Amino acid sequence: MLDLDKYLDNSVEMRICGEVIHVMQPTLRMIDKVDMIEKDLTEDNINDKRMDVAILFMNHNKEGRKFEKQDLYDWTTDAITNVINTMSVLRYEAESDPN
Repeated sequence: MLDLDKYLDNSVEMRICGEVIHVMQPTLRMIDKVDMIEKDLTEDNINDKRMDVAILFMNHNKEGRKFEKQDLYDWTTDAITNVINTMSVLRYEAESDPN
């Protein structure tokens, strides 16, 4: 049996200032948004674009917590990079799963 719940409910636990949230696997709609955000990526706007992608991912969580750009300005570049990398791995795992 194909268990779609496995894919629809797949998430990663992330701890932020002691609070744990469950960030969900990106949907097809989100992947399209990421592609749109990154379409005109340049050296001048890379930080803004990466922040937009990180916010998109972080706002897709089970708890319903919403993040704004100003929230992420206090984060390190490593934190933002790790959010993007972690969620991108989930995307590629789903695409390569034979089920």
